[in-house]
Amino acid sequence: MIDYKVKQASEKDLYLHLEKCNHLFVPPLSEKVNLQDYARKLFENAHTFEAWDSKELVGFIGVYFTDRQTKKAFISNVSILETYNNKGTATELLNMTKEYAKSHEFDKIVLEVNAKNMNAIAFYVKNNFEIEYEKMDSLFMEFNIKK
Repeated sequence: MIDYKVKQASEKDLYLHLEKCNHLFVPPLSEKVNLQDYARKLFENAHTFEAWDSKELVGFIGVYFTDRQTKKAFISNVSILETYNNKGTATELLNMTKEYAKSHEFDKIVLEVNAKNMNAIAFYVKNNFEIEYEKMDSLFMEFNIKK
């Protein structure tokens, strides 16, 4: 059974999870960032919506709710352990993110995804994100909370 929590993971929990999910990113996350530094940054600055199975962090979304001027939240990370894919875990975490954003008066949630990551793109489109623009190998997508 999955327990959903907010901002309970330690920096080490985030790092270990990212390490386990590294190969699921397109390209692997470690080719873009230092996983330890990224985990620290998420721990210190992001709001995390987490899925736990017993004491294991099996998925999380890391979001920055820092741009109050434009009222845009930025999703920096979405990762789910492979064995928990297609079980509604990511959808539940995304719904938690949307509710938090709405209750804190954000208008939009934005993210960047590799244009070759078809599974992630399909997931975001299914959850009402729209492609705003493409730049190099990335798609920039947006969810309008007020729709």
